[in-house]
Amino acid sequence: MAYGFPNQTPDYGASVGGSPQPRSSAAAGVGRRLLAGLIDGVILAVGFLVCLFIVGFSMGVAGADDQTMQSDGPLWIAIGLWLAFGWFYTSLLESSPAQATLGKMALRIQVADLTGQRVSLARATLRYWTKAVFTVITVGIAFFVAAFTERHQALYDIVAGTIVLPRGAHIAQGLETPLRLADPAAVEMLRARTTLPSDRKSPMSGKRLERALAALAQVAEPGERPVAAANALVGPSPFIVHMLLGSLGGLLLLKPELLWVTDRRILLIQLSRWNRRPKGVNLAQPRSSVALFRAESRTLWLRQADGTEYRLNQVRKAEATWVSQALGGPLAP
Repeated sequence: MAYGFPNQTPDYGASVGGSPQPRSSAAAGVGRRLLAGLIDGVILAVGFLVCLFIVGFSMGVAGADDQTMQSDGPLWIAIGLWLAFGWFYTSLLESSPAQATLGKMALRIQVADLTGQRVSLARATLRYWTKAVFTVITVGIAFFVAAFTERHQALYDIVAGTIVLPRGAHIAQGLETPLRLADPAAVEMLRARTTLPSDRKSPMSGKRLERALAALAQVAEPGERPVAAANALVGPSPFIVHMLLGSLGGLLLLKPELLWVTDRRILLIQLSRWNRRPKGVNLAQPRSSVALFRAESRTLWLRQADGTEYRLNQVRKAEATWVSQALGGPLAP
C-alpha cells in the first residue's frame, strides 16, 4: 500500500508561479499600459495646475501676505491636495464598475484582482499608494518590471495582488493544489527509492532533502521513483533584480521552486517565500515532454514541448550535477 500517494495525479499544466494563476497571454501588454499611463499623466498634470490655482486663489482671498505666498508652503499644500485628487481619481475609478481610469478606458484595459474580479476600494487604494511610493523610489523601474514578469505585473501590482487585463478578457484559472503535511510513511518510502550519487557527498543536506521528499510525497504517483532534485528561484536574473530593485525586488519577483526529476516525470513545486514549505504544484509533465539544459553558471533552463521556457536561477552546482547524472549525461547546451 502506497501511503500518502494519490491514485491519480492531475494534469497541472504549464503554469509557473502559483495557483490559481492567470495565463500570461490574458494580461494587457506593457505598451498599452504605458499609453494609458500617459493619458492619465496628462489628466493628473492638469489636476496639479488646478490644485495650485485653488491653493493660490484661496490663500489670496484669505489675505495671505507676499512672504507667505512666495514660500514653499503653498506648493506643499498643493502637492498634498494633488495626491488626494490622484487617489480620488485613480482608486475610485479602478474600484468602480468600469475598473479603469480614463486612460485605461481609452485603451480598453482594466484593473482586476488575480481571479479577474473587480477590486475593492481598499485594494485599489493600496495599489495607488504603492505605485506612488515605488515609482519615486525606483525612478519608474517599478512599472517596467511588468515587461519581465509572467503576468505583466508591475511591482505595485504584485504587492496589491492586481493584474491589468484587456477589457472583457477572462482569466483561465489553474488547478488549485494546496499542499499540506506529508505522510511520514510516504516520505520514508520515497527515501528508500531515492538513489543519491555514490561518488560524492549528498548534493542536499539532510534537512533540505527531507523537505524535498516531503513535497514530492504529496504529489507522487504510486510506485514513482525519485531520481534527482534541485532548489531554484524562478524569475529574471537575480543579479539584475537586486541591482535595480534591491532585496524587496528579489522578494517580490523571484519565486522559490523545487525541481524534482523522477523516473516518470519532471515536476516544479512552488515553495513559500517565507519558510520554504511546499505550497502547490506548478508543473508536472512526462520526462519526454520536458528538456533541461544548462545556459550558464548556477542557472538551469526548463523547456517544454511547446517551446515554453523557465529560468531556474541559483541552482547549486552539486544539485545541477545530480540532475545531469540522473538524465544520463551532461545537460544540453
